Amino acid sequence: MKHDLIDRQISEGTDYLTRFCLWEKQFKAYAPPRQLVWKSIPAKITQKQQLPKTQGVYAFVVKPNPVELSWSGYILYVGKTEAQTFQSRFQQYFNEPKKKKPRYWVSKMLKLWKNNLHYYYAETPAIEAGIFEDALLKALLPPNNERFPGTLGKLKKEIYR
Repeated sequence: MKHDLIDRQISEGTDYLTRFCLWEKQFKAYAPPRQLVWKSIPAKITQKQQLPKTQGVYAFVVKPNPVELSWSGYILYVGKTEAQTFQSRFQQYFNEPKKKKPRYWVSKMLKLWKNNLHYYYAETPAIEAGIFEDALLKALLPPNNERFPGTLGKLKKEIYR
């Protein structure tokens, strides 16, 4: 069924729609090596100094503030910081739109959700960051990630087409 009003608003640039995949089988299978302790900051460059100079995993999350459900959010992207700190990786996202060939989804995410975007992070030893990232990618299937572990990489195009 075609949704004319939504299609028209999106094509006119007055609205934006992001699809999310919630796959029970995937999040039930989530098995990290241990429980993560998450902290968050608003995803604004002025908040960078609040981040630790350590490694771990992170996620960009849109939180619909007007809804007044402080616990609600939509995970757009999951990443890791193995060879850099949270501060330096965070800074790279805000430098992306200035590049000659910026990653489309980064620029779009920072622009579209600038008032509702949050950066969640959990410290882990650098050597474990990739293990946690893969577990989170498998469980959450965030729409802005380009790489998924295993066979999920092949399914991503089907999920988000």
